[in-house]
Amino acid sequence: MTNSRFVITSKWILPVTGPAIDNGALVIDNNHISEVGTRESIISRYSDLPLRDYGEALVVPGFINMHSHLDYSESFDLDCNSSLFDWIPKLMNSVEGWAESDFLRSATFGARLNALSGTTFVVDSSYSGQSANALAATGLKGIVGIELFGLDETTWEKSFDAWLARREQLIENSSPELNTALDNGSIRLTCAPHAPYTVCPPLFAHVRDWSAQHGLPLLVHLAESPDECAWISDRSEVIDRFLTKVMSYRPEAELRDMIARITWKGRGDSPVGHLARFDLLNERLVAAHCIQLDEKDIATLSRNAVAVAHCPRSNARLRNGLAPLLALRQAGVKVGLGTDSFASNDDLNLLNDGSFALNIHRAVNPLSTLDSNDVLSMMTISAAEALGIADQVGSLEVGKRADLSIWRPWSKGSPRGACEPADRLIRFPTRIEDVFVDGKNVVEGGRLRNN
Repeated sequence: MTNSRFVITSKWILPVTGPAIDNGALVIDNNHISEVGTRESIISRYSDLPLRDYGEALVVPGFINMHSHLDYSESFDLDCNSSLFDWIPKLMNSVEGWAESDFLRSATFGARLNALSGTTFVVDSSYSGQSANALAATGLKGIVGIELFGLDETTWEKSFDAWLARREQLIENSSPELNTALDNGSIRLTCAPHAPYTVCPPLFAHVRDWSAQHGLPLLVHLAESPDECAWISDRSEVIDRFLTKVMSYRPEAELRDMIARITWKGRGDSPVGHLARFDLLNERLVAAHCIQLDEKDIATLSRNAVAVAHCPRSNARLRNGLAPLLALRQAGVKVGLGTDSFASNDDLNLLNDGSFALNIHRAVNPLSTLDSNDVLSMMTISAAEALGIADQVGSLEVGKRADLSIWRPWSKGSPRGACEPADRLIRFPTRIEDVFVDGKNVVEGGRLRNN
């Protein structure tokens, strides 16, 4: 269906910011939602508009995937029976020799999997930058952070100049679809300083200022593993060996000397404390993982309004531990859910991460009050708030963009016993029917429209 005015009705409309509407309806006016209410009230006043009745389905806002690496979607068969710093070199080897066209093909595969899972907005850290073209071609929105590396504080300016040239080249060679998306703001290109152990503070500070100047978020991996904590606080042979391996374009002796001369670590700080020491935490920072946190770290993240992308299945698969989700939420930290890459997860279906998060956090904390409504919020409005786009997406409200997904239950009738509508989505089997972005079908009848 092309952009137009039409009415959607279904058994359940879940606005997220308000109560679920039984036998609900909404009006899509081109790319916006113009009304939300009961089927009876809307049908009686908009009988002249085309009607799409989804029967027993659930209509929810399009999901926001807060952390991914679409570049690596074709590395889904990578062996993950190892720790993080054994796994990353395997990942790098899997794409060794890839051309831009290979990264684009892989990223497009990942973007399509996101769309087929009800995701309409993706926050992606991209080595190649091709995920921006992939999202545009698939019809999705997003923030793409081109990854930045630069450990040597004596050459950080060169690292930034090289990164900036990569960004400019991506824009210059962008597809017509990406050009349009960049012009209308549905896709934004930013910087993704990889991690505290790969980006020195002067370089990180420079891109912090650059992002503020351009009104963009920054994407970073933070407090992901015990080895990261040890390296920042004092030293870690694991990360020293990792760095010499991944920076093999320089002589090993030179690398070891450079690492030994680093003056900005080894002060007993946690990764969060390290960034705080150098004034690198602010409301623009979107930090993925955030597993290795203590109470002081959580308070620091909250005080600096840092957003967190919780990636529970990837964290578990790479044996990094369980993030303190409940404590983060209680401290007022804005948290969204992310799948991470297909190379470190079983799929790119954010619903499966939501279900996993609900169960695993209940398992480790039997007194947890986390429920399906909380999980759905983290997949929608909480993520939108974290990204500063809650005025546009994240809930089904009048004036917001018509970004939504529609799910059909596999079983007929209602689940046995009392059941919140959000439970029907998070806890029980469903299948995707349609996905709309700005009122246009991206997925229709469970199939992508752009094949």
